This record gives sequence, structure tokens and C-alpha cells, in this order.
Amino acid sequence: PLDVHKLALRTVVTNELFADSRPAIDQVLRRMYSDAIRFNEDSVFLWGHGAGRPLGAFHSQNPALITVNRATTNQIAWADITGMFARLSPASMRNAVWVASQSTIPQLFAMTVEVGTGGSAIFVQSGSAAAPPTLLGLPVIFSEHMQTLGTTGDIGLADFSSYVVGDRQS
Repeated sequence: PLDVHKLALRTVVTNELFADSRPAIDQVLRRMYSDAIRFNEDSVFLWGHGAGRPLGAFHSQNPALITVNRATTNQIAWADITGMFARLSPASMRNAVWVASQSTIPQLFAMTVEVGTGGSAIFVQSGSAAAPPTLLGLPVIFSEHMQTLGTTGDIGLADFSSYVVGDRQS
């Protein structure tokens, strides 16, 4: 069952501002409210504790959460990435995405794997702004809601296709 949890937003707009800037102020407020709601939802869908809000995908009490011990403390290594990927359910491989803190970017961009006497880059950044970066062929989404590098939850692999959200309007 879907449980309803209310989120309220409030803004005070003077009569003068409303009269002088309509319909522009309507558009600005709708965009600001949409952004605020999206920011809040992203936070709880990732880290919500489940009491009066959704249980987040990366919350430590989530029974579906599987963790992988790091090969090297405070470092993201190829072994960590392959270890996470290996624990992903085969049914989730087509829908899974990586979610990472922006603080992981330097390590992800520098990550390589040794091949003989050479090496190969792991992280793929497309030249197109429309195409997300990928890791093992799966999209990488950077989020300010993920933990900083070296903290549990700095990078995660998740299939959100089974995460059901029902938004309603009054």
C-alpha cells in the first residue's frame, strides 16, 4: 500500500509584487516549488528512515541494502566497483544506475584497470551533455544527497524501477 505523507510549501508574495509581475511570478514560483519538491523527494528516496517518510534506497535499515567492503579505505577502487556490480541482481542489470557524490568525481575519472603492461580508463564521459557518464555501461547520476568520499554511501548501485512513488496534487 502507498502511504500518504504531506509536504507543504509556503511563500509570502505582496499584492504589489503579484499585481506588477503576473504571470511571471506564477512561473517563477511554480519552478521554485517544483525544484524544492524534487530536492526533498530525492533526499528521502535515497536516505529516508521510513518513519513518516519513504524508506530510502541507501538507508542502513533497508532490508534490500547490500554493502561491499572497500579494498582501500577512503578510496574507490576497481575491485569495489566490480564487487558492487557482482552483487547486483541479474534482473536489475538493465535498470540499475550508479548514484554518487560529486566528491567521488576525481577518483572515478582517474580510475583505470591494468591490462598487461598498459591500462584502460574505466569511467566513460560522453562528449554530449544529453548522455550521462557511465560505469560498466550503467548511467552515473551525481547527487548532493550522497555521502562524501570515504563515507559509507558515497557511491551506490540501485535499481529504482521497483520503487513506487505516488504523487498527487490538491
